[in-house]
Amino acid sequence: LELNALRDGLTSETATKLCSQLGCGYLICFVKSDTFHYAKAMSAYIHLLISIAKIVDRPTFLEPYPKGCGGCASIQFFCMVSLHPELAKDVFDLFRVLLNDDEGEIVTKDEVLAMGTMMRRQYKRRENPFPYMGNCLDFTKELRGMTDKLRDLIMNEEFGLAMEKNRTKCISFLKQYFIGTNALELNKFLATL
Repeated sequence: LELNALRDGLTSETATKLCSQLGCGYLICFVKSDTFHYAKAMSAYIHLLISIAKIVDRPTFLEPYPKGCGGCASIQFFCMVSLHPELAKDVFDLFRVLLNDDEGEIVTKDEVLAMGTMMRRQYKRRENPFPYMGNCLDFTKELRGMTDKLRDLIMNEEFGLAMEKNRTKCISFLKQYFIGTNALELNKFLATL
């Protein structure tokens, strides 16, 4: 209820303040309070993140995550899906906002669910229970390959503008970018637009 009330009264000022007050991402708050088993609470949290992402810039949105990293943020979102597969649609909606992808073509709901199911197998930290903080260093290099690409997209303000300007060309590039068949780097691609 508190998360829903916070979301309903959200302004850019309160969103910015909320982002600056939290450290190590939001997932650790659920772990420390032993509430990460409650899917409804995590769903309310994801909807709050969607509202925040719509009104603040990416650096502000990413401030609470380890190193302000879009990859660590992505991993935390996928960890939530690992814990509660029914949250795949909510996380999919969050990625649509973060990637400026109204159609959901960059990361599909099925891909969100698939990444969520991989999380536990890719978790390296043994001294703490899964998912602990959801830090990228807690996971294998294989998993980080995908989240590093998401990081690059989420953290790149030019990418959001490019999606508005030439969505079709961006989607075509990204389909190859994610499977590694396009040798062109993201920034070089953006320079061609």
